[in-house]
Amino acid sequence: MAFKGEVIIMGDFNLPDVNWEGSFASSATSGTFLHSLQGASLKQLVREPTRKDSILDLILTNGDRISDIYVGEHLGSSDHQAVWFSIKTGSNSCHTKTKVLDFRNADFAKMGRCLSDSLADWRNLEGVQERWKKLKSAMLSATDLCIKMVKKSTRKRKPVWFTKEVSTSVKAKKMAFRKYKQTQNNNDKEVYLDRGKNAKKVIRCAKAEAEEKMARSVDKGGKTFFKYISERRKSNGGIIRLKTESGHLVEGDKSIADHLNNYFCSVFTTEEGMGPQLSCKDIHKNKVDENTFTEEKVLTELSKLKVN
Repeated sequence: MAFKGEVIIMGDFNLPDVNWEGSFASSATSGTFLHSLQGASLKQLVREPTRKDSILDLILTNGDRISDIYVGEHLGSSDHQAVWFSIKTGSNSCHTKTKVLDFRNADFAKMGRCLSDSLADWRNLEGVQERWKKLKSAMLSATDLCIKMVKKSTRKRKPVWFTKEVSTSVKAKKMAFRKYKQTQNNNDKEVYLDRGKNAKKVIRCAKAEAEEKMARSVDKGGKTFFKYISERRKSNGGIIRLKTESGHLVEGDKSIADHLNNYFCSVFTTEEGMGPQLSCKDIHKNKVDENTFTEEKVLTELSKLKVN
């Protein structure tokens, strides 16, 4: 990260032989690293071990934007401890004013009646484009009447498996870690490790139970399972950038939707109310010869089948 000449570099540098209090090292590689930091006027801010007795995860900077550095618990199954800190960016926090449709409290029964009334003459319209405009106008009108707009929440929701039991076990583990960090007592360390193992077990069981419950809800038409799978995907790919026939890029969601709509409408053909015409020659050519099926013939053919 960089702020007008100020640099912040973070990561696992894996230099266990560096003494950051005295600024010296026992290996040539680490010595070269220290010399480079001095030449770039960078200082290292982490003063507590992040893996066993070594400081491997570093925060390097040439400014004073870093504060509240705290070495916490182990990060997941890693043998490194998490390093928490604050960065002063100089910008004020902004609250979103974006509004979204509140589908959770929507009146879909009323919406269905509105669409039924608005689209009564929909099939009498000619052409795909006219029908699409009529359908889009009816959908937008029904949406405005039956679904309210609410302020978009920026609050991150907890996972479906995060039960009260999971919350209690995680809090107990954090409290044990704080106590062990203050006392550095072996007994407190054992308590922290035991509570950590218990928290992992509770989380594992809660995830399995939640996933099994969601899988069973699929037969009943529930969407929780598919929503859970979608959230666990590593990437959510959207529509790629589109180009017009003239080579210009299409910008904006509405412009992309209109461009796709025009493209798909262009492949429809105009129906004139008449089906394909077949000549008498084609009819006689594809005529199936008459045949008589008897029980004896059917049984004879069935006996010829290979059952294995």
